[in-house]
Amino acid sequence: MRAAAPWVRTRLRTAPGAAVALLVLTFATAFLAAALPRAMDAYAAAGLRHGLATAPPERGAIALTDTPWREESGSSADPLDPAVLAERYRRVVAALPAPLRADPAESAYGARTGTPLAASDPWVPQLDGGRTVFTLSAQHGVDRHAVVREGRLPRAARGSVTEGTDAVEAAVTAATARTLAIRPGAVVHLPRPMGGAPLAVRVTGVVEPVRPDGGYWAFEPVLRAPVRLVKEGPAPRPYWHGALLLAPDAAPVLRSASPDGEAYWRIAVDPAGLGADDTRALRTAVASVEDGPVRAELGEAFSPELFVETALDDVLLGVDRTLAGLDPVVAVAAFGVAGVAGVVLLMAGGLVAARRHDELALLRARGGSVAGVAGRLLGETAVPVLPAAAAGCALAFAAVPEGRALPSVWAAAAVAVVACGALPARAAFAHRRVRVHGGRADAGRAGRSRGRVVAELTALVLAVGAVAALRRAGTGGTDGSGAGGSGSGAAAGGGAGAGAWTCWRVQRRCLSP
Repeated sequence: MRAAAPWVRTRLRTAPGAAVALLVLTFATAFLAAALPRAMDAYAAAGLRHGLATAPPERGAIALTDTPWREESGSSADPLDPAVLAERYRRVVAALPAPLRADPAESAYGARTGTPLAASDPWVPQLDGGRTVFTLSAQHGVDRHAVVREGRLPRAARGSVTEGTDAVEAAVTAATARTLAIRPGAVVHLPRPMGGAPLAVRVTGVVEPVRPDGGYWAFEPVLRAPVRLVKEGPAPRPYWHGALLLAPDAAPVLRSASPDGEAYWRIAVDPAGLGADDTRALRTAVASVEDGPVRAELGEAFSPELFVETALDDVLLGVDRTLAGLDPVVAVAAFGVAGVAGVVLLMAGGLVAARRHDELALLRARGGSVAGVAGRLLGETAVPVLPAAAAGCALAFAAVPEGRALPSVWAAAAVAVVACGALPARAAFAHRRVRVHGGRADAGRAGRSRGRVVAELTALVLAVGAVAALRRAGTGGTDGSGAGGSGSGAAAGGGAGAGAWTCWRVQRRCLSP
């Protein structure tokens, strides 16, 4: 034990430059090796979040609908009451299993008519298909998601509107007002499907959506702007379909206006915070909400007729396909970095062993064992390598804060093992036998032929060409499954390994005397 410490201390004092060079090389290599897995995870996580954030609102949200038009048994609360709808919205949000989270800013809930109602007023513009129809929507949060341009928002005192109310207030969006010539003060009369006096809807204001492309407005596009519908027949004829935005407390009037109306909760998904390893859990959570334990729990709390619909499965599948199509390119980077890093560390150990050949040969000639010499070299290299590898891994964690920790730690540990073991292994192999004298100084060495160098350079060019061809094939839409995915990984590994091996051979050719 006392003999090992002076050896390491003496070597570090007499050759500090070599130790510093090994420390810098290990630090840089460990940083790259540890940062690569985290960068790949961050890239996959960014792709997942981007796919969810850019999905159309009707595909990237969870829609729950109920038909509370009939009185619920055992419950005195009106299911269309704003407080009841809000409480159920909070219950839906709380029931979402992790990592599925709701985006309150783009989620919406309320009640609406099912079949649109045709306006009987002659002043309402019409197309060739007949009278303009309207959807009545009592959606919560219009005051937070729109700016009043003219007039005011509709009002309804709590409990003042019932199923038999004949007149209510509503607002329209600026696009609806512009297209259908509606101004504050106008009254739209909508006949009730079940008979009785028409429902008079007085427009009190014109609003401008704050984020018309967000989930709050875009899930049901007719809320923000009228749409053209077409009547079926030999000669399709278009007609207008618009929306009238009622006050939330006016929702009970929808019972008489539409027998097929519904209460709804549209939950926009918040992609923030999702990681690369959340895809499987996210898919499981969506299945649970759509037709699983969460759906059963909400059905017992709401009604057996609760219907849950979402296209998040298709969105996640599209994200998986996009990421899988780039797997060959990512494989080129991963195998290339690993191959070049390994060759650089091994080459560094080999060059140091060659430079210290006479010193190590003298140790063996004076009775040093192969294990003893290798152990001293291992202690000598471990002093700068281990702190450098730890520092490189820590810097990778700081530079790329997102990603799994274990692969990066293993990558940095692999760099430390290769850096520590390259010199002892090379020295142990070169000095496995004791030699009483070295080679003759006046003896010439047979150099490698120029043809061999040309062949090795040709192999390098072929390897680069293979990687380039693989990159073009990888971005061509492969799904990364089956034999294609594994073949791409193997080709990438072979190309990178061949290129790194050829570079090492060429460098040895340049350095050899």
